[in-house]
Amino acid sequence: MERNHVHCLPQLLPTDSPTKSVWTVKSVTAAETQKTILLAEDNPADVHILQQVVLAHGQLPWRLYRVHDGEAAVAFLQQQGVYADMPRPALVILDIGLPKLDGWEVLKVIRATPTLATIPVALLTGVMSRQDEEQREALQPTTCLVKPMQLEAYAQMVRALEQLLP
Repeated sequence: MERNHVHCLPQLLPTDSPTKSVWTVKSVTAAETQKTILLAEDNPADVHILQQVVLAHGQLPWRLYRVHDGEAAVAFLQQQGVYADMPRPALVILDIGLPKLDGWEVLKVIRATPTLATIPVALLTGVMSRQDEEQREALQPTTCLVKPMQLEAYAQMVRALEQLLP
């Protein structure tokens, strides 16, 4: 069976752009079902940790695309501009504190768009504030996860995220 090694997609935009990278993790075979996930996260350290944990502990073949801000997330989801040929994700992971449009604003767009409304959305935050709890009640994300403080806890978070995939 031929292995289709998926390491890193070419950059879509110039390197000085805030939405410069779209990358994937995990090697998959052509026969395996790809689980396309959009990660909207602006903190490179969080992205690196999540990438390493997915590679080490993930059980499913993930194709993980990353954008740096909320506007890019919306453009990716609506397949606009440089994201016109991107696949529709099976899961969206949003950092609440994204620049340009925060995770809650992106979730509002997702829920208001009929073609996107059924996509599971996991919101990530460093700390769940009272305002975040109110937004959670109002917008009903699929799940809201607090970023772990210890590396070992990331493996549990990855397993929880995998449960959201169809």
